[in-house]
Amino acid sequence: ALSTASAPSADDRALPDDRAAAVVQEAIERALCARASIRPGRYRLAMQVWIDSAGQVAEAVALAPSDDPTRDGRVLATLRELRLDAAFHRFSPMTILLRPAVGGVDPCRGSPAWEG
Repeated sequence: ALSTASAPSADDRALPDDRAAAVVQEAIERALCARASIRPGRYRLAMQVWIDSAGQVAEAVALAPSDDPTRDGRVLATLRELRLDAAFHRFSPMTILLRPAVGGVDPCRGSPAWEG
């Protein structure tokens, strides 16, 4: 499973819902940036993500697919490998939107690309 060890935890007392959504979005983008073929910033994809009580992404489905079903399938498969802090379960399901980069700013700038 892809780990987000460097991601902040979802302390039940300290993390408001909007901050939790931002932390999960960042973890998802980091996981996608690690794979050159699905790096965010070049497409728009809306997804629903369910996180189980262990912090594993139990399910991910496309709500508004992009123009590339193969890439969408790879994105969703990558998310299903993602493990987050278990406390994020209380925010599940979450809606995630990946958008094209604005002004040519690469959301993965500085992230190494690898294909697994």
